[in-house]
Amino acid sequence: MASPRPAQEKNSLISKDEAIYIKSFFRHFKIKMPKGLAKAIAAYTKKNTVSNQETLKIELTAAIAVMPEFKELHPLFTPIIEIAKEVNYHAQFNKDLESALAEHPTKKTR
Repeated sequence: MASPRPAQEKNSLISKDEAIYIKSFFRHFKIKMPKGLAKAIAAYTKKNTVSNQETLKIELTAAIAVMPEFKELHPLFTPIIEIAKEVNYHAQFNKDLESALAEHPTKKTR
């Protein structure tokens, strides 16, 4: 049974402890953490907002998808890498789309 999330994490799916665990995972397997991911973890653990969570998801899945260290860890990571590529593509697409729509609001027509 999953433990209840604290009130400040009400709208996020990743707990602060899970974000911190990502750092432990990289250290354990001696994988150099990308700066963008380290920055995203720091931001999320300081203020766990949905926006920071999305940035963390994009940075983590990008790292998993492109870093050769993950392929070298174990064959078990092969399907995880493929899933990370797909999740990253969609998350980045959604972020870019939201940004583009915010920059160019639609005009009402009659």
